[in-house]
Amino acid sequence: MTRDRDRIEDADHVLHGPDGSGLVGRVLYAVYVTAFLALIYAYTVLRAVLVSSDTAWIRAAFAGWQGAAVGAGTLGLLAWGAWWLGGRRGPATPPLPWVDHVVASSIDRAESVRPWWRAALLGVSGCSAVLGGVLAAAVYAAGLAPPAAVPLGVVAGGALAAALCWLWLLAQARASRRQADPPALPPRAALRALALDDLRAHARRSQRLHGAVLSGDPRAARLQVASPIRRGRGLRLRPGRPLLTLVRRDLLGLRRQPGSALAGAVLSVIGLWLCSATALDSTTPIPVTVLGVGLAHLAVGQWAQGLRYAADGLSSSAVLGGSPARRALAHSVVPLLSHVALALPVAVVAWLVAGRAAPAPALLCALAALGLLLVGGHWWSAFRVAHPEAAFVPEMGPFLLALAVARPWLVVLAAGTVALQRLAEAPLPWLSVLALAAVGLGTLWRGRALLRQLVSEGR
Repeated sequence: MTRDRDRIEDADHVLHGPDGSGLVGRVLYAVYVTAFLALIYAYTVLRAVLVSSDTAWIRAAFAGWQGAAVGAGTLGLLAWGAWWLGGRRGPATPPLPWVDHVVASSIDRAESVRPWWRAALLGVSGCSAVLGGVLAAAVYAAGLAPPAAVPLGVVAGGALAAALCWLWLLAQARASRRQADPPALPPRAALRALALDDLRAHARRSQRLHGAVLSGDPRAARLQVASPIRRGRGLRLRPGRPLLTLVRRDLLGLRRQPGSALAGAVLSVIGLWLCSATALDSTTPIPVTVLGVGLAHLAVGQWAQGLRYAADGLSSSAVLGGSPARRALAHSVVPLLSHVALALPVAVVAWLVAGRAAPAPALLCALAALGLLLVGGHWWSAFRVAHPEAAFVPEMGPFLLALAVARPWLVVLAAGTVALQRLAEAPLPWLSVLALAAVGLGTLWRGRALLRQLVSEGR
């Protein structure tokens, strides 16, 4: 073991000099930057939101089984996300040259990939501890928790992140080991179980994801983490009229990827329930409404894969004919109808449970108009033009790049939140419904303008 460590230190000295790679230093600097920004911005914003919200509503909403259910659901989603991510890009992922020349040697694999595992564990745990402490401090400053919540938040955040990192590593090892191998539960055994070809694949995917982030290209990042299609390979697309065939194609895609359809349904039900609660009760805090609109937007995105694929293939010839705008409109049928099909029962149940005197038709029409806004936001995101050159300037470039990528999200969240918040307290709720529908048509018009620009540029 000592000889393996000496060989790794020699390789590190050859590559990076006597000071080493500085991997731990870079991770600690990232934790420091996270703590600095969280204390300045995140704490201030969270405290302001909690202080300005109705604390009695928050206590009533999260007391008892409601809070336990939200906590259990959040933990379940985090665990599932860590397991899903481990099969695509694990925490122990060295650069490709290191994999080819050091990991592929006779050095113990647990020793050769351990620096990257420790760096991931340190970075994720440190950032999570900082964010947990900031969240607990904001809750304490709003008068919703005792002072002991602050250190408890730091410890709980770090411990939760460490457990999720361990699950992340186990998922990476589970994807690499053979079915006949025993489960590799300890970290060292899990590191030793990593296959060389899988490490190379993870390293290449990590490089592509890094390039997609630097260029602000969500499509490239999405393609790297997309799951391969293993179901429904024998299903065939039936011929028919062009627009109807495109709708059938989207339905066939959801049948071949039932996980995406199910995830969209779960996100949509949760998001629509929060949106319905806002529309029926004006005292609902704004962050709850923002969360509901965001979850509904993510759900529509799970169903709108055909729209994104159509945007990626604008430069190719249309097999079924029709203008690009008509094809995009056909690809919008499935996500919009899926949203409406779930919005109707969720709105009715929420209205019956709330027992409010709010008009049910206005609520149903508001959720339908929200679906129009969500689909328009995905039009805006799918038909994305090239970013401005100023987005790649070192000084203000990262901020402008993030703003260009997040602009459709900001419009959807802002418009949906304002309209739903005004629906419950407005004397004329139909004005909020009409305003929401108008903004949805505006996002569709913006997406159509971007589509025409991409077609004129030959992209």
